[in-house]
Amino acid sequence: MNSAAWAVLAASMGLSLLCDHYLPSLSCIFAAALGAFLQHGSTFEPEAFLFIIVPPVVLQSGLAFTWTRKRSELTIFMAWVGTAITTAWTTLGLLSYLPWPMCAWLAAVCSPTDTVSTGVLTRRADPTLRRTLQHESLLNDAVGFLFTHLFARADGLEPAAIAVLVLSVIGSATVGVVAARLHTSFTSHGAVGTLITVLFLFSVVEWAQGSGILALFLFGVCTRQWRTHDMEALATTLEVVVDVLEKYVYVTMGTFLHTIQPGHVGIAGVVLVALYASRICHVALGGCILRAVTLEEGIFLIGCNVRGAFTIAL
Repeated sequence: MNSAAWAVLAASMGLSLLCDHYLPSLSCIFAAALGAFLQHGSTFEPEAFLFIIVPPVVLQSGLAFTWTRKRSELTIFMAWVGTAITTAWTTLGLLSYLPWPMCAWLAAVCSPTDTVSTGVLTRRADPTLRRTLQHESLLNDAVGFLFTHLFARADGLEPAAIAVLVLSVIGSATVGVVAARLHTSFTSHGAVGTLITVLFLFSVVEWAQGSGILALFLFGVCTRQWRTHDMEALATTLEVVVDVLEKYVYVTMGTFLHTIQPGHVGIAGVVLVALYASRICHVALGGCILRAVTLEEGIFLIGCNVRGAFTIAL
């Protein structure tokens, strides 16, 4: 982009920031609409999003993670069982439109909730519900990663390939924990050093065909538990960086509206209906089994069933 386009992008981010004060639940949609009307050409770069923007967001959520049995059990149920239910349900809904391997792959890509979107839309929500949704959007990456890679090569899938994918998820978690131990043992957890560490860790795990999000989330959780120095400067820096990056993501993501074709609309409608139908199912099932949510909280959890930049990047 030229300098004029970057100026328009920055102005769009500023207008989106104003929306946060008046209609925070619509700020993502407003930012994307600005991107669609004010930008020319696609400026959303999936690789830049995954390797530069996602790591600070995931680290912030990992550092904020606290285990409470009632809520954590619900989070894990929604992240793992819920994602599996959503993938199966969406696949069934798409079978009349596409071959089944493509249906399953598209369902797997769309099933995990989006990390960045969830953080934006729940900013003023109850802190406990906010953490539940944020942690769900990170933990479901393990299931989403496994399903996405499985169905991408479903025609020639062998048991050995499944075993390798499962081991890659386990390996990603192990790398995140080990990296946190080394980081807390041999550094002062400074803001700049930690951000560079997480960018490197995410890139290495993704390069090794693992789940960078899972590794970084566990890195943040373990770093918080094992820290030997004050991390207030890191927390403050992350809060500012993540807020700015979120605005950039949603304004630039709106440029993808220019690429929509008429044939996409029907399939998108089927996916949307399937995502919400399965969300109602697994939130109700999880609430009944674990007795962890009230009716009002369940409605809120169903409503925050969002997808965004992560799905587009995949």
